[in-house]
Amino acid sequence: MNKKTTLIISNYLFLLIILFAGFWSILFFRRDKFIQIFSAGLMCFGYTMWGILHHVSLKNLHLRIVIEYIVFAMIVFSILTILIARS
Repeated sequence: MNKKTTLIISNYLFLLIILFAGFWSILFFRRDKFIQIFSAGLMCFGYTMWGILHHVSLKNLHLRIVIEYIVFAMIVFSILTILIARS
C-alpha cells in the first residue's frame, strides 16, 4: 500500500469511529433526550469536520463540498432529532 491509500483508509476508519461513538451514545443514553440530541449534534459536527479535513488532505476542498457536508449533516441531525423527540 502506498502512503495515500494508507491515509485514506485511516481517514475512513476515523469516520467510522465518530459515527459508531455517536450512535452508541444515542442508544446508551436512551433515557435522556437532551444528551441524545447533543450526541447527535456532536456526531453531525464531527462528520462535517471529518469531511472538510478529508478533502483538505486530498487537496480538493471547494466551497461546494463544504456546503454539501453541512447540508447533509443538518438533514441527518433534523431526522435524528425528530426520531429522538418522538420516542
